[in-house]
Amino acid sequence: MWIAFMLLCTGPSALTCEVMAKTEATFVTEEACSQEALLVARYFQEQGYLAIPQCINIKMGVSL
Repeated sequence: MWIAFMLLCTGPSALTCEVMAKTEATFVTEEACSQEALLVARYFQEQGYLAIPQCINIKMGVSL
């Protein structure tokens, strides 16, 4: 199971950044996650943001 994350910044300072996660849905494959994350990143980049997508593999049933 994969979850998409996005580092979204409005300026060059780290203080302008926030991390967003798509929590309402997960992805079965890394490829599906990456495609969705890249699509969203491109949208934000067209709006003038610095957007860096990332997909994280979540292991179910594993104790941290």
